[in-house]
Amino acid sequence: MNFDFFLNINFFDTNLCNVFSENNFNLHFNSYYLNNLKILESKFFNNKDIINNINNGYGEIYYRSSQIYNHYFFFNSVLKKNSSYPNDFILNNINKYFLSYDNFKKIFFNLNDINNPASFIWLCRNEYGELTLYKSFGAESLLRSGKTPIFCLDISEHCYYLDYKSDCEKYYNIFFNNINWEFVEKNLLL
Repeated sequence: MNFDFFLNINFFDTNLCNVFSENNFNLHFNSYYLNNLKILESKFFNNKDIINNINNGYGEIYYRSSQIYNHYFFFNSVLKKNSSYPNDFILNNINKYFLSYDNFKKIFFNLNDINNPASFIWLCRNEYGELTLYKSFGAESLLRSGKTPIFCLDISEHCYYLDYKSDCEKYYNIFFNNINWEFVEKNLLL
């Protein structure tokens, strides 16, 4: 995934309308996605391979590239319109590792500890191919840990506060009603 791939995406036209107000989305998108792309382009114009920067970079180039990738993945994890319930293929995978879809949602929600808040919660495959949940902090990228992302939720306060205040449960529920199951299925098949 090169730099131009990340630069040529317009998420608000295709995603997120049911999860965020336009004002909140624009603030989040511009601050954490587009701004990092612009800084990466201006300061590190010879290092525009986002994945390579995550796997091999350090300091600011790692930080900027991880923020771009994490937000790209999050924005693609949700849909504009209410999504349907996950199909049998997805449910079978979730049920295999989490017993049921409801149990999966409960574990997902409870993973964010108010005393140790994460930035993202990810559904991913671990190095053994098993589905697992993972919480990342700051601009941490799960790619360095050998995990393959399936979908994620940005749970940083700046992401939801304008629309939901401190009602994380409402934000989670709206997210789960708007998961892009086609994106999830595509990632499960990788």
